[in-house]
Amino acid sequence: MRIFLLTRSLLTCRRAAKRHNGFHAFWLLISIQLVSSVSLASEPEPQLWLHSAEGDQRRVDPATPLRLLANQAMQLRIDAGADETLDCELLGAEGNDRIALDCSRINLLGLDSGAYLLQVRAQAAQAADRPARRWSWLIQGPNRNLLHLNWLLALTVAVSGVAVWMRRRTHLLLADTSALDKLVKQRLAQLEATNQRLRTLSETDGLTGLSNRRHFDEVLREPLARALLIDRPLAVLMLDVDHFKAYNDANGHLAGDDILRRIGAELRGSIRNDTLAARYGGEEFALIAPARGKEAQDLAERLRRRIESQIGVTASFGVACFDVRRDADEAALIARADDALYQAKRAGRNRVHTDSGEFTSALDAEPLVEPQEQSNAFEGEPCPNPPQIETWPEDELADSAPSATGNSTSDTLASSGSDRTLKPS
Repeated sequence: MRIFLLTRSLLTCRRAAKRHNGFHAFWLLISIQLVSSVSLASEPEPQLWLHSAEGDQRRVDPATPLRLLANQAMQLRIDAGADETLDCELLGAEGNDRIALDCSRINLLGLDSGAYLLQVRAQAAQAADRPARRWSWLIQGPNRNLLHLNWLLALTVAVSGVAVWMRRRTHLLLADTSALDKLVKQRLAQLEATNQRLRTLSETDGLTGLSNRRHFDEVLREPLARALLIDRPLAVLMLDVDHFKAYNDANGHLAGDDILRRIGAELRGSIRNDTLAARYGGEEFALIAPARGKEAQDLAERLRRRIESQIGVTASFGVACFDVRRDADEAALIARADDALYQAKRAGRNRVHTDSGEFTSALDAEPLVEPQEQSNAFEGEPCPNPPQIETWPEDELADSAPSATGNSTSDTLASSGSDRTLKPS
């Protein structure tokens, strides 16, 4: 249409020039100029469209700079007339760098941050060049402060998560440790109770409830060492039930066990806490008492009378008091008490015999007068040592002193008890 109008105007102007009509030709030239301007103004300008990765599109206004982010997936499309060709260039902000672009498809990837100009020239066939259109771009790089803030926030969240996990793990470990500690304490208490029961069983005679031979030998070593060092009073009493074999044969072993059990109960109830009573073997019993001479003999006589009056059987006693000149170890002291016991047996039984040769019998003994209130303490001088043999001062054994036989206290403590064989009653 534009070409047709221009052609018609040129022909009209040519005819006017031939007729020499200058005024008419002048107006024809002005009309041609106006028609050309109108026709050029009526042609559509190229339009720039922006397509996002999400499928959205919007028209870009040349008057407004286009703000984009670096590495943002965007595609540009340029619309122009059907008979127009487009020439696209990307200019730097200062106009020095020129990059030719394919106007049919423009991708905004790989561009550095900065300001750019998109210049588009539209040219129609057989027409003068039209002025280029320009669009301003401003590509912004990532905000480093925001990036650092994001990294810091991520790190804070990670550290908080680890702290929460460690706190919970610590709480679980503490709970497990507390439960394990409680279980260990419970098991230790059970083990201690079991060990105590085993210790009691290993030290106690099952029939009489008194200490057994093994415990008697172990306990005797300590007071004997004290007596060697500081001359503590110490006596060993041995007693044997008279005619016990004949009693068993006549009444049976169960009746004999009952006699032994009653004698054990009588001994427990008639001695002090610092005196140890033990079943030495068979029908023989032994006692460790902190006493000397007459005091030990009186204790034996008192026990003999109570056994005869309360149980109805007789017993013979042998008493030996510690003598530093003769007792280098416990075996020597036990042997002297055992010899005194058999001296009492040979003298007629039912009597008390000491290793010094003194003895009392049922015939020359004074009648037994029972006290109004029974007491666990025997008559005699009070014992100077503490109530329990086990609680004597430990510092008295710090230095070992040689005994009368030349043996040291450590040798005396290491010595064992007598292994003699019991003789028949």
